[in-house]
Amino acid sequence: MQANDALRVVAANLGDGDEVPMAVLPAAIPYFLVRLTAICVERRELGVLHEFILRSIQTGLLDAQDISGILGIQRAEAELEIEQLSNDFFISNQGTPARLSLMEKGIRAISANGLTRVQVREIGCYVHGATRRVEATTRDLLPKRRLPGGTLTLPAVPARPPRIDELDVSSVKAGLASSRDPMPRIIEIARLGQVLRTHSLYLPGHIFFRRGVHGVPLVCANGSADADVAHSVGSHPALRSIKTALERHEQLTKRTLSQQRTELRTIGFAQPSSVRTALTAFVTYCDARKDDAKVAEEEFVNAADALRSKSHWIETSEAQILLARAALVAQQRLVVVAPPQSSSLFDSTTLESLAVAVRRGIKLVLHLSSSDPLFSLDDEVLKLYAKDIEIISTSNESNWCGFCCDELFAVIGAVKAGNSTMGRYESFFGALVTNTQRLPELLHNIAIRSTVPVIQKQKRRRIERSAD
Repeated sequence: MQANDALRVVAANLGDGDEVPMAVLPAAIPYFLVRLTAICVERRELGVLHEFILRSIQTGLLDAQDISGILGIQRAEAELEIEQLSNDFFISNQGTPARLSLMEKGIRAISANGLTRVQVREIGCYVHGATRRVEATTRDLLPKRRLPGGTLTLPAVPARPPRIDELDVSSVKAGLASSRDPMPRIIEIARLGQVLRTHSLYLPGHIFFRRGVHGVPLVCANGSADADVAHSVGSHPALRSIKTALERHEQLTKRTLSQQRTELRTIGFAQPSSVRTALTAFVTYCDARKDDAKVAEEEFVNAADALRSKSHWIETSEAQILLARAALVAQQRLVVVAPPQSSSLFDSTTLESLAVAVRRGIKLVLHLSSSDPLFSLDDEVLKLYAKDIEIISTSNESNWCGFCCDELFAVIGAVKAGNSTMGRYESFFGALVTNTQRLPELLHNIAIRSTVPVIQKQKRRRIERSAD
């Protein structure tokens, strides 16, 4: 089995006392690649022979004969080099008799700072779109067109590219020092010129949406939380709109399932510590070596069993580990109903979990929608196990999905798809139903037949006032 990136991020960033987020969505953090001009000071390096001639003159050797003797070259060659240094105003060759002396340019050339000249060069740096700081990043940033589908592109704050007066010289120099194409050591940036062009790039990551009025979204990049980004974009209207849509989806799912089973009206959420333990155990099991796999599997199964002690509401991360648990311990039958379109719940790792159940000889019934391009009947991975799976093609276009394990427990919920100014997103919310009767019937009615109740508000009666 494999744990996808979202599960790993949740397991790594769900701390003690933190509630399980209601949705974990792929997100992209904005960056700017800024190409600009820089006014640079370049240190000119003299040839070895010229440098030693100047240093010989500094020590008191004042004619070509003495210099050629100490350097081990011919007098004629020494006189030729001395003449060139004199023409370039490094030394003075005047007096009667002719004596050599260092001029100001020659003294600077062999000093600690050396001889310098000014030049204009084009350089590049990466600027974080949310924090507006120059970063020494060597990470693989992507243009928007190469981001995976269903990724929210977080906004830059402000949206415009950075101006030249917003860039700090020292930060740009630090960024260039650790870049893949650093500046030569003999060149020092004195000041910045002007911005030539900018490109928008993105760093793939994830965003956690938390419940409650004060639940600030948590943005994660490279598997770790970035508080600066969350503080910068947390109050953005587009994110608030997505959070509102997710909360409405939860409320609608709760009301619909509670009408089907009245005992679900009083259930709550699982303990965050139990979910965190199960997530960590699942990631450990997926990464375990062959020798440690058996022990890691037992620990994961025990942690997952603690979650199904009673019915409660669940989100995507918990549903995924419960499906993995069902594939490992199912004894007779596993029924899976996939949503009509690929979602964060039924991704590419789902087929691997189902393959585990097939290899164990469990009867697997898989309901697939013919409109799903990922879970089509022509899928190469699915073909390997098609002969051992009872595949039922369904034309159901509802967003309800789930699975039932041995009639002992079932996960039933709905996938929410929406659009925002940041992009398209999908999430899942549902319930773990256990210790109740007719679980397969419940899954069949809601997820397959879609016989969920439709509530219509009664029209208000118009009261006509009689004329006095």
